[in-house]
Amino acid sequence: GRLALLTWQAPAHNAWFLEITTALAGRAFAGPPPGVPSPFALAEPDTIRALLGDAGFTGVQVDDVREPALFGRDPVVARDVMAALLGWLLDGRDAEEARASLLATMQAHDGPDGVAFDSAAWLVTAVLLGGCAGVPNPGGDSSAGSAAGPDGASAWTLVNILTAAGLS
Repeated sequence: GRLALLTWQAPAHNAWFLEITTALAGRAFAGPPPGVPSPFALAEPDTIRALLGDAGFTGVQVDDVREPALFGRDPVVARDVMAALLGWLLDGRDAEEARASLLATMQAHDGPDGVAFDSAAWLVTAVLLGGCAGVPNPGGDSSAGSAAGPDGASAWTLVNILTAAGLS
């Protein structure tokens, strides 16, 4: 089977994360520590290559993708959505002050396409020939002819990869 996925690069390369979390928290927030489940757990290409290699993938490619992350057309709606998702960052900070700071951040990024921030991701592609040795395949055995069931071989393998990365 074939695998293609996008995963965030490190927080330092994602203005959306740094600016939104700083606005909400009222202080610099560098991101989660390495090795814990988070949107950035697969931010390092060597980690990606090791996980996929251990899962039996070959031809692993990790390509840099830089595109704006769009948060909608309206800064107020963008603020409300992100405040709801990341409200845990307030950690005792006055909610109205944090929402005002976040709105100012969203307004500073409002442009012709809406609220947009710089972002960086990795486009990861790889090939799995057959199945993974020792990994049960709900679609059949691990031979080359049966790995691609109706749900695709990459679906069950990705679950095992994410489990190894601590993401599931």
